[in-house]
Amino acid sequence: MADEIISCANAKAQGLKYYFTGKTCKAGHLSKRWCHNGVCYECSKENTKRWSKLNHSTQAEKMKIWRINNPKKDKINRRKSNAKWFSKPENKEKVRVLAAKRLFDFPERVRDQRKITRIKNADKIRERNRIWRSKNVEHLRFKKRQWRIDNIDRARAYKRNAKARRKLSQGTHSASDIREIWQAQRGRCAYCRCKLKKYHVDHIVALARGGTNFRKNVQIACETCNLAKGAKDPIDFAQSRGLLI
Repeated sequence: MADEIISCANAKAQGLKYYFTGKTCKAGHLSKRWCHNGVCYECSKENTKRWSKLNHSTQAEKMKIWRINNPKKDKINRRKSNAKWFSKPENKEKVRVLAAKRLFDFPERVRDQRKITRIKNADKIRERNRIWRSKNVEHLRFKKRQWRIDNIDRARAYKRNAKARRKLSQGTHSASDIREIWQAQRGRCAYCRCKLKKYHVDHIVALARGGTNFRKNVQIACETCNLAKGAKDPIDFAQSRGLLI
C-alpha cells in the first residue's frame, strides 16, 4: 500500500481503510493515511502511544475488557508478541533465566494452582467432562480400541488385574512384570518347557483357591498346560506331569 499511490476517493470506492498520496505529512512521515479522517498512519500510532502513557489505568481497563470479549484474537496477539520478544538478541539472557525457572520453580507452582482450581471446581469439571463424553462416544470408543491395539500387553495386564479385583484377590502386576518373567523363563512354558510364541499368564495358586495377583504368584505357560491346570493345586498338577516326586 505504501508504494502504490491512490486517492482517498478511489480507496473509499474500493472499500479500503487507507490511501496513499506519495507526499510526506506535516511531521515528515511518508506513510499511508486513514480514509475516514485523512490522518497519517504513523502520526496516529504516535498519538495513541502518547495518550496511553498519559492514561495508563484507563487504557489498561479498556484492554482488559477487550481481551475478555475477544479471547481468540487476544491469544493470537499474545503469541505474536511473545515470538517477537523472544527473537530479540538483547533478551537472550532473560530467556535463559525464564527457562531455568520453568524447569525448577514454575511446574511446582503451576501444579499447586491447578490442584486448587480442580478442587474448587470439581463439580463443574465433572459435568463438563460428562457432557463432552456424551457428545464424543464414537471417538472415545475408537481411541480406546486403538490404544488396546498399540498397547496390547498393558491392556491384558489391566484386564487380569480387574478380574482379580472382582474375585477379591489381593495384589496387582504390570506388563513390565510379565516381560521380566518371560525373560527369566527364557520364553518357555513353566511346565512342559516348550518354546512359546503365544503364551498364557498363569496364577501359580489359582485365584479360585485364594491365590494372590502379585508378581510372585504369576508365571508364563503354554495354552495347553494352562487350560489343563485350571484351578488345580499347583503341586498336584506338577506331579501329574511328572515334574515333582
